[in-house]
Amino acid sequence: FEFATAVQDQTLPHIMDGKDVLARAKTGSGKTIGFLLPAIEALARDGGAARRGRPRVLVLSPTRELATQILDEAKALLTFHDGVGAQVVFGGTNFNSDLRNLRDKRCDILVATPGRLIQHLEDGDRDLLRDVNVLVLDEADRLLDMGFKPSIEKILRSVPQDRQSLMFSATVSDEIKKIAAAGLRPGHVYVDCVGEEEGPDTNAQVKQSLAAAPLSHQMPTLAQIIDDHAATTPNHKIMCFFTTARGTGFAAELFRSFRDDIVEIHSKMSQSKRTKATDQFRAAKRAVMMTSDVTARGIDFPDVTLVVQIGIPANREQYIHRLGRTARAGKSGEGILMLAPREEFFAKKDVGDLPIVRATFDVSDENVAKISRAMDAVSDKTKAQTYAAWLGYHKPFIKKMGWTPETLVREANDYATEVMGCPEPPPMMKKTVGMMGLKGVPGLNI
Repeated sequence: FEFATAVQDQTLPHIMDGKDVLARAKTGSGKTIGFLLPAIEALARDGGAARRGRPRVLVLSPTRELATQILDEAKALLTFHDGVGAQVVFGGTNFNSDLRNLRDKRCDILVATPGRLIQHLEDGDRDLLRDVNVLVLDEADRLLDMGFKPSIEKILRSVPQDRQSLMFSATVSDEIKKIAAAGLRPGHVYVDCVGEEEGPDTNAQVKQSLAAAPLSHQMPTLAQIIDDHAATTPNHKIMCFFTTARGTGFAAELFRSFRDDIVEIHSKMSQSKRTKATDQFRAAKRAVMMTSDVTARGIDFPDVTLVVQIGIPANREQYIHRLGRTARAGKSGEGILMLAPREEFFAKKDVGDLPIVRATFDVSDENVAKISRAMDAVSDKTKAQTYAAWLGYHKPFIKKMGWTPETLVREANDYATEVMGCPEPPPMMKKTVGMMGLKGVPGLNI
């Protein structure tokens, strides 16, 4: 590293001075180095005190992928510090292996997802965190968005009171302020590395477009977008974001019928498969990733040239974070938002102030035919899961789309039978229908 990034420049002096810090910073801003570097330097100066077998630095991360990335950066920084060790724990892996590693291997820095860390506190070493003197909450807003507030509160009660605490968040909501008040010492430093004039907005180097396409044309349109981009960008890396894990799996299965560069990653995959997919996409010179929001924030994929978002993003912030996967490290990139006609309210009301230009894509007959053939090869199970997930995701948006529950079910049934080629609307469990708030709505196959 030759020069510090803005977030490093603004936070490092306070961190090195031992102060608690709440920093508003975007993903990809270099904040990981900003909190790891001073922690490692402090550990290296006082290496002997860490030999009690418990971590002295704890980093909380919202996802397994981000936790793994933080560990990788820690290990890179530890290259010339043989006396300092780092480990990671997260769900989806063998708990007993965690216990053995924590017992037998040095762990000065522990990177953890909240759920697995709570499991360790309850079923493993209850005093695991008694020596922690630096606590980091990375992507704090996403930790809260994912429902980890109770876990964070329990972890805060499990670490010593005389610690240094650092919080990094892309947004600073009232909930973030409450956690900061509970977890940071009075008089903590607030550093805004984003600024009011910029807000949680998009990178100016990203060209943004809106593609309007009904459900029946979205997959052929996506195939055309990928073809057009690949033709003009030989070393292309494309990330296609879908609204649900099941929708992601459906798209991956569909496109694998005629493309050999598809990478799939979503929350329904095992951790080993997710890690393999992440590594594969990072190493590839040319690839197309079908992904859910597990990769939307924090994870750094180099040289992503295009981000396509299919369907309504959960909110404005999610749109921006997904788009932030491209145009990183000063490079340019492109983003396309694909919405069905009834979903276009999002482009007008939620991101209407952003420089999004409507674009049209001439879909070739060849791509229409390819998608049609590929659709026949997609399993009935995948189609049924995609149908149910589509219903569940769109139910909260029906008022904004001007629909009734009956309209929602009718549109979903048309999607299943007319687009995916199901002989009838896929059956759903009565319990699932009730949880979606669709009990009694005609047209469902229960």
